[in-house]
Amino acid sequence: MKAAGKMIGWIGFLCLLIIIGLFLPEWMVQYSDRKTSGIVKLEPLALSRVGTSKHSVLDRLNLLQHDPHDVDKVALEMSANFDSASANAHFMSEIAKLSSLQILPPIDWGTVPVFHVAAGLYTLKADQSSHAILWNIAFAGDSFSGNFVFDDATGKVITFKLSSHEYEPRLGEATIEAWGNYLDLEVRNIRRDTTDATVMEDDGVKVSEDGYQTYYFNLGAHDQFVPATFYMDLNSYGFDDVSKWTLIKEEEIAVIIRKKE
Repeated sequence: MKAAGKMIGWIGFLCLLIIIGLFLPEWMVQYSDRKTSGIVKLEPLALSRVGTSKHSVLDRLNLLQHDPHDVDKVALEMSANFDSASANAHFMSEIAKLSSLQILPPIDWGTVPVFHVAAGLYTLKADQSSHAILWNIAFAGDSFSGNFVFDDATGKVITFKLSSHEYEPRLGEATIEAWGNYLDLEVRNIRRDTTDATVMEDDGVKVSEDGYQTYYFNLGAHDQFVPATFYMDLNSYGFDDVSKWTLIKEEEIAVIIRKKE
């Protein structure tokens, strides 16, 4: 009987060790998150090692179709792919690519531009497998200011707004096709919203009195497509609504711009 009792005791002790082994890491992570106020270093985290196929770009674009209230955002200091300095350097290389495709104008940075860099882990509340690490970069140069988001896994800019009081964009369907080329995705069903169009331009294009134009289209590959938007007014333009996904507040962007004035 004593031997049986010892055996049961040992079995119970082993079960307790297994339970502790299963749940202790989660408790430690939760405690660490509370101590760091949501700022987490993700160097060993596998989430930042998502593949770089064009479907992964499409997954990021699909995530951005959801209401921001349906997506959890956790601020990060760095990922396995970038820290703030390397993210900034990579961003500059993407700006050069977008300029070469005539999606962006040639940007003369003039004096050293002011940058604000932030990163976050975005996770769809209803589907934890739908997630992405995104980098948000706001900048102000001598002639331009912008708010951009690029995907950590693919390195591609996926939404942005560029503003300038010295540059009046004259863009359209060719810009949308170039955007699809940059993302390595097919563009379909380009259509322009003429709801508020009241003024006829010289080229026969109707626009609103403030020059605002909106194009709707689809981006995708094979049988998977997501809706997308291109908009422009007299002094700014962009793809989709970057303000919904930015980690940098409007007040912070205003400060960045004032520093250049």
